[in-house]
Amino acid sequence: MAQWPGKAGTILIALVAFLAGCAFDRTGPRPDAATGNGAAPWSDGGWYERSLRSGETTRWYRLYFPPGLERGAPAVILLHGGSRSMRDMFGERAGGPRAWLDVADREGLVLVVPNGTNPENGDTRGDNQFWVDATATGVAEDAPGTDDLRFITDLLDRIERRYPVDPARVYVSGASNGGLLTYRLLIHEPRRFAAGAAFIANLPADDADLRPPEAPTPLMITNGTRDRLMQWDGGEIPMRGGRIRSTEDTVAWWLNANHAADAPRRTRYLPDRAPDDDCRLREVTWRPESGGAPVRLLAMEGGGHTLPSLRYDLPDTFLARRIFGNVCRDAEGATLAWEFMSPFRRDME
Repeated sequence: MAQWPGKAGTILIALVAFLAGCAFDRTGPRPDAATGNGAAPWSDGGWYERSLRSGETTRWYRLYFPPGLERGAPAVILLHGGSRSMRDMFGERAGGPRAWLDVADREGLVLVVPNGTNPENGDTRGDNQFWVDATATGVAEDAPGTDDLRFITDLLDRIERRYPVDPARVYVSGASNGGLLTYRLLIHEPRRFAAGAAFIANLPADDADLRPPEAPTPLMITNGTRDRLMQWDGGEIPMRGGRIRSTEDTVAWWLNANHAADAPRRTRYLPDRAPDDDCRLREVTWRPESGGAPVRLLAMEGGGHTLPSLRYDLPDTFLARRIFGNVCRDAEGATLAWEFMSPFRRDME
């Protein structure tokens, strides 16, 4: 079975984060005083950090409530990338993920940001975290007892029980290692989510555990044609971190899973708002007949291992550009994801 990231891939990504300097900075919102397990005073808005017991492990997550939150609000589960955490994905120089805060404030939605596990020491609260169940095996051998699928479903049970969210409007989105877990959640727990959005992630090439989900889920896939880490054309992840499918094969798998393979498709280019960024956003949407779910591909033509963003950029250093590539500045990735996901509701029957 394919492994992501695997020991070699884990070392590579940690090295990438170090070499890129502040690209994965640790300046995001820090734990606040409200770290107990009581219900957060959500009417006050802001960040709250919580823990829960999942299996035999204590897991951590953060919640963001926009000011003036109303009952029945939608919620988005946001999954950080490898070597990042629930805090630093919103750091000052973390790039496109920061736009989710703007979306939350504007649209009145709850952000649920779980934390992965450090595969070297099993730490579940730190800042050098990975999703060990991103594929069938992941790096679970390095973090025994860790079950991210169970953690996310346990977390969903708590969120839907304790906080003023609408269970029919719960969505999931992740990037890179978090994008792989997004796929996995939609395969194994499709009835828990109204829609999903995966960024800079292709399905593993040799994962025997990939099986069609019990129910189709609307999905948006965003990949860069010049991504050096999660390559558009697939192949070996650097330093033998496992093999991935191409974007074309990943989209084809989901078209079959969502019963949209024979659906008509619509293609358009988004407005070129930043002509000097060497990137264009090409959007292809497949809308199936009844009983299926749509699939959308957002191709970042010339884009790298980043989320598209109008406002938020990575540090402009040689190493950051060399490793992560171009940032598409024609649109905000978080906004595009929310515009795709928000019309859908989960069938509660």
